[in-house]
Amino acid sequence: AVLRALERESASDALQELLGLSPLGLDLGRLALLWNLGEAEFEAACKAVAMTRVTTGLRTLAFTRERWDALREHAESTLGAWLENASDSRGMTAEALRGALSERLPRPVFDALIAELLAEKHLVRDGPLLLSPGHTVSLSASDAQLAEQLFAVLAAVKLQPPKVAQLAAQLNADDKRLRTLLRRLAQSGELHAISADYYFPPSTVAEIAAITARLAQQEPDRIFTVARFRTETGVSRNLTIPLLEVFDRVGFTLRVGEGRRVRREWAAVLAGMHDR
Repeated sequence: AVLRALERESASDALQELLGLSPLGLDLGRLALLWNLGEAEFEAACKAVAMTRVTTGLRTLAFTRERWDALREHAESTLGAWLENASDSRGMTAEALRGALSERLPRPVFDALIAELLAEKHLVRDGPLLLSPGHTVSLSASDAQLAEQLFAVLAAVKLQPPKVAQLAAQLNADDKRLRTLLRRLAQSGELHAISADYYFPPSTVAEIAAITARLAQQEPDRIFTVARFRTETGVSRNLTIPLLEVFDRVGFTLRVGEGRRVRREWAAVLAGMHDR
């Protein structure tokens, strides 16, 4: 189908057909090179076709307007449905929303989609969370008090957080209630879930990320091992792999063979979490 589209005599006709065959975006820069068209001629062909252009870094991707509108509506409705089912939640992280969509969009496309919805106020942002306009929620007085006690404990223990069951015993709190609160605080970005049993405050994760970045700079080829990570950070054995897997998942580190390298600064990772 793509070859047939490329063989069309009219560039605009070919472009229209190619757009329909590119649900994740048509790379206009690559297409211009493939056709060997001058900038003015290629731009004229683009203007003859109804499309939405999305700039992602050095690339410009094009979508049919129907496809782009459908992606927007799907993101809005997915978030709205989630908030309706989790009415006590302050919002949804962008990465969680990206994972909840029926098809996983490339991150640059998703970023552009969310940026547009935010700019047009179809979505609003509260720190790292996305929510529908008008959505409000707050912790009950008792949960707010428990959260303050929880933050104090986690800040004190830093790199050696107790398991949730131990936290519940220490705070004299019901285990199920505490787990629910921890999940809510993780969704709101006030804590980072390392696993089902361990949570870190954002400041602690940022500290570990800073140590990791320094470690990578010192290693040959900028690749560090799990053992070196554990030694340098002081993270316990049972948290080392789960924490590195979190770093991989959010794009801070990349696994390379038996080691890992730092992909980008932690501040950039956080900015991406907030903006996506």
